[in-house]
Amino acid sequence: MNEDHTDAPPPTVMVVDDHPIWRDGVARDLAEAGLTVVATADGVAAARRRAAATRPAVVLMDMHLPDGNGADATAAVLEASPGSTVLVLSALSHRTVENHVQATLRKLQLANRVELARYAIERGLD
Repeated sequence: MNEDHTDAPPPTVMVVDDHPIWRDGVARDLAEAGLTVVATADGVAAARRRAAATRPAVVLMDMHLPDGNGADATAAVLEASPGSTVLVLSALSHRTVENHVQATLRKLQLANRVELARYAIERGLD
């Protein structure tokens, strides 16, 4: 996973999203791809608590949460875990997201969304 091919462990990841099927699916897919998922959260308060407890290297953040928004959650996470990098994932509509994801996958020559998330995480930590 690391570009320099060292034996460094993969970055730790927390997934924040209010939709349990999406949140759990992304967490599962990232874990199956070799990333270390240390937490999931369904809102701002849970994200703050779990970031403080786990100090994830990367947080995949949805912008629409039941107890605030992604900007609030990002601020809370970075206050609790200043070393974290936040990658915002959000959607205006499923079709819009699917079109953007497919275009990005083609442009980057990646096979699927997990590879896209790994690509973003790896580049974000450099």
